[in-house]
Amino acid sequence: MNPRVNSSEGERQLGSSVPALRLSASSPSVLIVEDEILLRMATADEFREGGFFVNEAANGDDALAMLRSYSNIDAVFSDVRMPGTLNGIHLARLVRLLYPNIRMFLTSGTLESFPTNQSLADGYFPKPYVAAEVERVIRQAYEDKNAH
Repeated sequence: MNPRVNSSEGERQLGSSVPALRLSASSPSVLIVEDEILLRMATADEFREGGFFVNEAANGDDALAMLRSYSNIDAVFSDVRMPGTLNGIHLARLVRLLYPNIRMFLTSGTLESFPTNQSLADGYFPKPYVAAEVERVIRQAYEDKNAH
């Protein structure tokens, strides 16, 4: 395993199958699952600037593989509609079932609202979302989880 902190452009082009190494227990690690590469890169950069350790996946299948391989992911922020065998809803159900300690957040540009509940997701953000608001909610969920 070759852990990395803040991917470079070259690493992004090759893929993001190696999660960020957590250097501090006070910094949350988030897995961003988005098939639109420019949006994924911009969101990942915003989260990194906000102090998060960021992992990236292009679809639900890649995200599930990362979750199976690494235990340092605190939250998943996933698009709902993506190519592959797992869309964001399917991924959220699997995260809840297999990784109940990981916080799950969904986003979509095609759904104006989404019936969020604790059984599926901790939050929903319609696109376009404000990255700072998403960061705030995910950080609060991380802090609440670690306060117990």
